[in-house]
Amino acid sequence: MRAAAIGIGSNSTRMLAAEIGEGTIAPLLRLREDTRLFSSLENGVLSAERMMATAAAAGMFCQQAREAGCEAIRLFATSAARDAKNGAEFAEIAEALCGVPLEVLPGEEEARLSFLGAAGGETDAGVFDIGGGSTELAMMDGGSLRTISLQLGSSRLLQEFPNLTGDFPRIARERAEEEIRAGLLRLGVRETPRRWVSVGGNGFRLAAADRLARGLDAEGAEGWFMTREAAHAWADRLSAMSVSERARVPGIPASRADVAAHGAILLEAALRALGADGATATRRTNLDGALLEMAKKKK
Repeated sequence: MRAAAIGIGSNSTRMLAAEIGEGTIAPLLRLREDTRLFSSLENGVLSAERMMATAAAAGMFCQQAREAGCEAIRLFATSAARDAKNGAEFAEIAEALCGVPLEVLPGEEEARLSFLGAAGGETDAGVFDIGGGSTELAMMDGGSLRTISLQLGSSRLLQEFPNLTGDFPRIARERAEEEIRAGLLRLGVRETPRRWVSVGGNGFRLAAADRLARGLDAEGAEGWFMTREAAHAWADRLSAMSVSERARVPGIPASRADVAAHGAILLEAALRALGADGATATRRTNLDGALLEMAKKKK
């Protein structure tokens, strides 16, 4: 059967439609719109305008999923909706425009779905998902999956560090690194994985930009190994640019230029905190995890 998963994140709304069955998925269509829900979160309240625009984008994806023959649609939201005092109001708007219930995922569930979607069945790889409002870590430890969600994302870091001149990039990286290290301590894992997979638009778009800067095609961003040194170089380069200058960097969309440097800072901070030389970028996300879960139930 055909099914779709639609995720409303802090920076973007995404859809994956796939043929599912026998515990596997065959992706058919991936769509993304930069809806920037988190950017409207002020004093814990989402703006009416941004809620409507984001819900409308999700509704459009639902319609496209139905037109593609999807019999089941799973709709969920993450950090921005989790944090919002008016999250219930947003859920009502989204459900009215989409015609399906909206799940607001707890951070640990978001991390679990990211691991399921991105690890590809591997048990020796860790996954980190740098979003707009949160960062999730997931790894196996003694046969059990350990997950944590941190209040740390590119849009959240932008709010805290709108100015990246002078020492601010270093200060932002050190603060992010400290928070990720603290999260690892709370997880209490005995040994961190040697291989890491980077999930989310922040890391994937940076991988595309890195390849283009090396004279390679952006399509090869899937599976591209972004070294810690490259992440550091991109964090420095993007921090020194204005938003308009970042928007002209090949691989960096104009709609994400304001958070591009903060995403690079977070990627470097994550790699440093995890003691990793780099991470493999993937376009697979919690959407893949959600559909894989649906596929397993169809077995």
